[in-house]
Formats: sequence, C-alpha cells, structure tokens
Amino acid sequence: MRRQQRDSFPSHTLAAGYRCMDMTVAESISTGDERWRAICERDQSARGFVYGVLTTGIYCLPGCPSRRPRRENVAFFPDAAAARAAGLRPCRRCRPDDAGLPAWFEGACRALAEAGASVAAVAAANGVSRSTFHRTFVAVLGLTPSAFRRAAKGARLRDALAGTDSVLDAVFAAGYGSQSSAYADSAAQLGLAPGAVRRRGERLSLWWAQGESALGPMVAAATREGLCLLEFLDADEAPEVRVRARFPHAALQAAEAEQAQLLAEAIAAVDAPARAAALPLDVQGTAFQQRVWTALRTLERGERISYSALAGRLGRPEATRAVAAAVGRNPVAVLVPCHRVVGRDGSLTGYRWGVARKQALLAREEREEPEG
Repeated sequence: MRRQQRDSFPSHTLAAGYRCMDMTVAESISTGDERWRAICERDQSARGFVYGVLTTGIYCLPGCPSRRPRRENVAFFPDAAAARAAGLRPCRRCRPDDAGLPAWFEGACRALAEAGASVAAVAAANGVSRSTFHRTFVAVLGLTPSAFRRAAKGARLRDALAGTDSVLDAVFAAGYGSQSSAYADSAAQLGLAPGAVRRRGERLSLWWAQGESALGPMVAAATREGLCLLEFLDADEAPEVRVRARFPHAALQAAEAEQAQLLAEAIAAVDAPARAAALPLDVQGTAFQQRVWTALRTLERGERISYSALAGRLGRPEATRAVAAAVGRNPVAVLVPCHRVVGRDGSLTGYRWGVARKQALLAREEREEPEG
C-alpha cells in the first residue's frame, strides 16, 4: 500500500451501527443525487460506488481531487470491477484500484473489538502474518492493531460505566484484568478516571435553545460550565431530538437567564465569528479529541489548514486519520472552527453541516476586519 494513498481509504471501516474509537460507519450512497453531491464535495468518506467520466474513459473515487466533470458525462458503477468491465481505466490521481480494503479487514476489526481477543490470535485466524496485519492497520487507520484493541476496550468501558453503579463491575465487564489497567486506559483516552466518568454522566444537566442564524436554524446546549453543543438543524428537525441524540442520559432543563443569554450568544456567533473565542466551552471527548479541538481554536481567523498539517502541528504526523475523525466529531460548530480544515490542495472537501455553509463561513472570515 502506498503511503501517499492513505487518504483514499474510507475513514469509516466497520459495519453499520458499530462505533469504535469515535469512528462511525459511512453508509453506502445509493441514489444518483447523493452520489453526484459526494463527487461535487469530494467526499472521501463516501462509499458504495465509483464514477466514470465517459468522455475521458477514466473512473474515479468520489473524493478524487481531479477537475469536476460535467454531470451528463458521468456514469456510476457499484465498484471498480464494473467500471473496468465497461471499458474504463483507473484514475492515476485517486488510484481507485488501490482503495479497497482486504477482505479480512472488517472481520478482524470486529474480532479485535471483542473482549479477550489477542492481536496474534486474530491475525492467525485470518491467515495473515503479524507484519502484514500490522502494516495494514497502520495504512488504513493510522493505528497499530494493539492501539485499535485498546481503544475498543476503552469504548466498552465507557458503555459499561454508563450502565452500572459499580466501577469494578464495569472494569471487568469491559474485559480488563485489573483496575489499574482500566484506570491507565481511561486516563489516556478520556482524561478522567472511570469513577469520574460515571459520576459526570449521572450529574449532567443541560439547558438548550434553538434560534436562527444567517446560515440556517441551529440548536445550542450548555452545562453550568459552558457550551457543549452548537449544531445546524435539518429542515423541520426537532431541536430537542438532536440534543437527546447527543446526550441520551442528560437531564434537560428550561434555560435560566444566564444560560439563555449564553445560548443566544452562541447562535449569534455564527453571524459574527470573532465573538466565538470569548464564549466558555464544556465539550466532552477523548484526550486526543480535546487536543485536536484546542488546536483548532488557536487558528487565526480566516486561516486554513489541512488534516495532515494539523496532525503535524500536534506532533502526530502519522495520525492524519485520527485527526480527521476528531474534526468530524466536533460538537460545537464555529466555536471550534472545524470549517477551517481543508484538503491538501486547498479544496473544501466535506463538512458535516454542508460544504455551502463551510464556504460561507470561510468567505465571511476573509471579509471581517481584524479586531484592535
């Protein structure tokens, strides 16, 4: 696998509904309109098809950085084999034939995520050498198999802590052999001891409000410590449903004067991004996610940065995919300016709340006068 082609792998590789290391599955795109939108947005996480340009005889991945073709010249194919059967040849820029995952990879991810599975046993069960197993995981996910396994165990611990009153029971249910190892993993991944994670979940109270911005309807939520959610809403979407989806166990309360003012200021910050830095945040995430989000807040207004450059700034140049996953999990639009992350060629790539909004936010920042 070519190192320079790591970004062509889909960043979400596990089966639908499965969550691990804060990477959720990208559903296969099936309709023509969705596929064309993925091509226009150069969405590197889009799955389920390749597209062919009939005038050039070339087929590409949805995230290909090449010039966008005319819609009438595009044909969709379920996979590279179907495109080749139609007489097309692979693109030399996105290399669609190099983007497929080994047949054993998804099953290996599932096996490593199960309590008790060892790296050596899973590699042997799939008939793969340890060196090939290791290289493949690093190439696809930017993680070693052992790091993937630890992250999966940490995810099980978080789930177990949410469902029991006993930290000890949660530790053993997650597959840890001792409390000390569980505490070490929890501190590394969450920045908190298991008991603190459980207590925080029990006591989380939120206030929320909806409002209109120049870029569409939004919902904001806050704890007493600061803002924990700011997202654009889909048309006719109930804001409380969005808050519940993010914080299923939280107690939602009517906003008091102080919280109501904060929530209103958060939504207003979309129209005046210069105010975002002054608003208090209480965003929850793993220790690595917190590092990524903090780094994003240090970017100058109007500054743009690529995923790989952001990884390098964190001292983790090999962790481009993990950085991209953390950027995608940002819970507070604009306040943590994930819209400033672009492709290596300067293209806007994807944005969870729509590339049109991303473009508008960046254009507005370029027009704003610096403070002072």
